[in-house]
Amino acid sequence: MSPRPGRRGPAFARVVILVFAGLALVATAAPAQDEGSSGPSTQVWANVTMGKSRGEKTYLELDIEPKHQVSGGEQWRNIDFTPLVERYPTDWLDLTAEMTVGNTRQRDGLDTFEITPRVGARFHLFGKMAPFLPGIPGLKYERLPRTRLGVATLVRVEWRNFSYSDETPSQHTWRARLRLEGKLAVNHATQAQDRTLYAIGDAEYYQPLGDDIEERYVNKVRSRLGLGYRFSTRTKLEFLYIRDWNRDSPEEEGSEDTQAFDLKVKLLF
Repeated sequence: MSPRPGRRGPAFARVVILVFAGLALVATAAPAQDEGSSGPSTQVWANVTMGKSRGEKTYLELDIEPKHQVSGGEQWRNIDFTPLVERYPTDWLDLTAEMTVGNTRQRDGLDTFEITPRVGARFHLFGKMAPFLPGIPGLKYERLPRTRLGVATLVRVEWRNFSYSDETPSQHTWRARLRLEGKLAVNHATQAQDRTLYAIGDAEYYQPLGDDIEERYVNKVRSRLGLGYRFSTRTKLEFLYIRDWNRDSPEEEGSEDTQAFDLKVKLLF
């Protein structure tokens, strides 16, 4: 008897175990660095993303993301909660609104608390999006590209608000973000089939806004490369390698700041 659509079998458990084992190995094998080291820090991230479509035009999501720095500079840990709403006015445009709420525990005992709302728009290039109807009771819509390759540009503006557990004054700044992103189905003609392996790649530019903020020259670039596996409409698993580069002044060239290994589990209800 064939398994029911969307059912997660032994293969899913094996993949999850292998990926977590890889993350643990990276965390334990990462070389320790002194706080004064000029090399990049190494971090391990994880994401659990729970989403639900509300018809063809609206999508709701909650992302939970813990992070831990395992080497380089200050040793810290962080957890973020990000609810998101997407609206699809056309088959080539997504409108997004989200808000990150997070807490960071620094090694010296300092806590920072963040609330960052952001809005944006994603423009799908070289192709259009279409709802996929998997025929599973209770699951009606999944927004996916009609072709093997999906390329998009995501433009966002965010208002960053930080408060501190000591006497440091709160900070409030605006920042713009521009990302070019792509996904490519590897073993199937489209990304809409079950048991699809796909490649992920994107690059994002961060630009602080305003002339009276301390970090107005700290322009950051982030790149991500990885693989994902679509078990079914209900479940996806992704593993990403992330690099950050920062520029501290107009005269300086960008320097590598962070590398991170990120495991993402995506669930659609």
